[in-house]
Amino acid sequence: MAPAKTLNEWMSFCNNPPPGVTAAATCGLDTFGYSRTVTIDHTKTGTVNSTNFPILFSGTYSFLATVANGGLVQSASGWDIMFTSDAAGNSLLDFEVESYDATTGTIRAWVRIPTLSVTVDTVIYLWYGKNCVASLANKTGVWDSNFMLVWHLSNGTVLSAADSTSNNRTGSIFGQTGNDMATAAFIAGGAILDGVNNYIFTPSLGAPPTSMTLSAWVKPNAAGGVIFDETGTNALNSGWHDSQLEVETNNTVKSCVWIGSEKCVVAGSGIVYGNWYHMATRYDQPGATLAGFVNGALGASSAATKQYPNTGVQYWNVGGTDTTNGGNSAYGSALIDEVRISNIARSNSWLLSEYNNQFSPSTFYTLGVEVAH
Repeated sequence: MAPAKTLNEWMSFCNNPPPGVTAAATCGLDTFGYSRTVTIDHTKTGTVNSTNFPILFSGTYSFLATVANGGLVQSASGWDIMFTSDAAGNSLLDFEVESYDATTGTIRAWVRIPTLSVTVDTVIYLWYGKNCVASLANKTGVWDSNFMLVWHLSNGTVLSAADSTSNNRTGSIFGQTGNDMATAAFIAGGAILDGVNNYIFTPSLGAPPTSMTLSAWVKPNAAGGVIFDETGTNALNSGWHDSQLEVETNNTVKSCVWIGSEKCVVAGSGIVYGNWYHMATRYDQPGATLAGFVNGALGASSAATKQYPNTGVQYWNVGGTDTTNGGNSAYGSALIDEVRISNIARSNSWLLSEYNNQFSPSTFYTLGVEVAH
C-alpha cells in the first residue's frame, strides 16, 4: 500500500506536477480554504476492526459545487477535494473519485481508511477549495493487495468493466454491445444481465487463491440465474466450475462450491425480484468453510472442501456461466453494480460494513461544521 503523502510532498507534487498534469500558477504554500470532519459511526462496523477499508463518500453537497455554481470548489473536475486522517491536513488518505458533478456538488468517492474501528468512531477530514488544481487522488491505492479486481461499471450511459485496482484486470463484455448493457444502478452505473447471453468475463486471475470473497449489488429480475461463476482449466479437467452465487427459483440466494458434487448454503431468503440486494459469497479454505451473505447478514455457513482448490487458471463470469469452458448457459437476469473479488476471506464485520456504508452513506458517517482556513 502506498504511504500517505505529507503536506510537503503534496506541495512538491503540486508545484512540480507529473507529465500531463497542469497545476495552477497560484499553487504554493497556501492551504485549502475549508475542511470538515467526517465521523464514521462505529456501531455500523461490526465486531472486528477492518484494515484498509474503502468507504464510499457519497452525496450531494452544495458546498462541493464549484464557485460558479454557488459552492466553494475551484476545479470543475473536483481536483481541489481531498481527504486526510489528521486535522492539520498533513496525512493524505488514498482516494478515488468515481464521479463528480461540478454543478450540484454530487460526488461519489472511495476513501481508504487504515483502521475502521468497532469501538470508537473513526474521524477523517474532508478538505476543499484551493487554487491549486492538480489532482491528489490515488485511485489504485484505495484498494489493498487482497483485492483481485474492483469494477464500478461506469456511469449508467457507457458500460466499462475497467478495474480500479493496480492489477488492471479489465473485464470483457459479452452479449449486447457494451453501451446497450449500461444502466443506472444502485451506486452509480451498472450492467444489465438479460438472462439470455449477457455476461462480463474476467481476464485470468492466475492460480485459484486458497480463500476468496466476492460481493456485488444485485437487482434480480427473475429466478434461476447465476450471478457469479468461477471457471477455469487444469490438467485434470479441461473445464471446471468450482464456485457460484445463484438466485434460486424459491426466492433464495445460494452460495455454492464443487466438492465432488455441488455443495450450497442459503445466503438469504425471501428475495423480492426487482429489489436491490448486497450479495456476497465467501470461501475460507484453511477453515474449509463456505458462507453466503445478503445485505451484510450471514445467511448460513457450512463445512466444504473444494475439489479444485489450487490448480489451473481461474476466471470468473459475472452474469452467467462460461460456455467456452464447459458452462451450461445458466445466465442470470438482473442488474448488477460494484463487483469485487478478493483473494482472502473477508470478515463478517467487513461485509456488514460494506453493506451499511454503501446502502446509506448518510447514516454511516456524519459531516461536521465547516472550518475556514
